[in-house]
Amino acid sequence: MATKPATFKLPKSLAQCVDRLYTVRELRLGRDRESKVYKDEESALKEKLINELPKSQASGIAGSIARATIVTKDVMQPEDWAKIYNWAIDEAIKHRSKKTGLEHSVFDIFQRTLVQSSIEERLERGERIPGIVKFPVVSVSLNKV
Repeated sequence: MATKPATFKLPKSLAQCVDRLYTVRELRLGRDRESKVYKDEESALKEKLINELPKSQASGIAGSIARATIVTKDVMQPEDWAKIYNWAIDEAIKHRSKKTGLEHSVFDIFQRTLVQSSIEERLERGERIPGIVKFPVVSVSLNKV
């Protein structure tokens, strides 16, 4: 569901625009600073649950308004970028419709991260991607009671 874009009444003069821009930016930055405090506390609470809940022999715990469960998910991470790049080149060559002269140098624009959903789709189809390994990531799943 798309959200309705906010409507703003913009000041008539450019000087008023500058002042309003400064005010709005300061309000946003103040909220960002407040938000960081909450994010830090949230991270500390999650870390405490991840570290201490398994010691209690439980996988989850409920309070009066929410229940938290410790969840471990395997995330694929690169082990050998050269193997991954070579595989990507081979796949691109196999599936390209025109000969474009794909070279190794095109990979210098890549951000060194893997798209988990794309990897999972390929693994589910039985494809093998050399150069990646599973890495378990532990997180907290939180639901309102």
